[in-house]
Amino acid sequence: RMAGDRCLPEFFAEKNAWRDTPHYTILVFFGVCSSMCILLDGDITLLAAIYSISFLLVMGLFAFCGLWLKINRPTLPRQINTHPMFFVFGLILVSLAFTAVVLLHPEMLTYFYIYYGITTTMVMLTFARVSIFSSVLTLLSHSKVARFVIQWFVHKDVAQTWVKSKLQSLRNQAVVYFTKSASVSQINRALQYIEQNEEAKSVKVIHVYSDEDSIPPNLVEYVQLLDCVYPKIRVDCILVKGEFSPAMVQYISKRISVSVNSMFINCPKIDFKHSLDRMGGVRVILNSEKGSLLEGRGTPNVSPIRRVGGQDGPIIPAADSEQLKQP
Repeated sequence: RMAGDRCLPEFFAEKNAWRDTPHYTILVFFGVCSSMCILLDGDITLLAAIYSISFLLVMGLFAFCGLWLKINRPTLPRQINTHPMFFVFGLILVSLAFTAVVLLHPEMLTYFYIYYGITTTMVMLTFARVSIFSSVLTLLSHSKVARFVIQWFVHKDVAQTWVKSKLQSLRNQAVVYFTKSASVSQINRALQYIEQNEEAKSVKVIHVYSDEDSIPPNLVEYVQLLDCVYPKIRVDCILVKGEFSPAMVQYISKRISVSVNSMFINCPKIDFKHSLDRMGGVRVILNSEKGSLLEGRGTPNVSPIRRVGGQDGPIIPAADSEQLKQP
């Protein structure tokens, strides 16, 4: 999941064609467990202590994140509603248990820091991939020492070609933002989030509509405006006729070749028809907000949507936008 969300290198998400299993992840996990057994000489007491430290931290994160969601995602649909004090009480109990384990085996913190530091370093390097690849290209172009060192392992042209291809593939990634209304401030917040947290340079703003009258009148114009505001990001608008559902998300993912966990939505409200676990991994990035003051205030002088082929012809959005039709 973390590899799919681009928090770890992509090879962790690769699956075996024969068994459809993430073999690299399994092998790395086996290596971590084996190295831990070797470092601790197979002492079951020490292994249980370091496992307890990790497990209690995860349980503490569950309690903390549950409380955080209560505060920051109040409209998120929930099958089970729990009072916030239960999260606080659980966090206190976990903290007491964690403190007891650390006092009983303080030397285990050293091993925990080692493995935690390695994992954190991998995540941070993954986040900085674009900067690292750009720096490598700069060094190969301007530093004779770097070219001399790299030639001991591989030819300079081969290294430059590989780095450029990886950099290009990262920048060619696209993400999707589903919007329900023509709120320019909300779309702008989504673009700010993508610019700060994603490597993609292409954003597809998608609106799913049931009938033509429900299409927000200023949506395409707002997207075109924001496309000019963010010159380093290509922002397109796509209109899809149908109902927003897990099946529609899968259809759009296959049609435009964007993985589901690269699709973003606002936090759904309590009356949302589908549970998030059925949406296939769509990510919630923002809370919903009240509509813009400009939203729905009449029709613009120049319609952002034009009809081709007479009154019964298909709807064709304006420039920088397109329309998908479900078969």
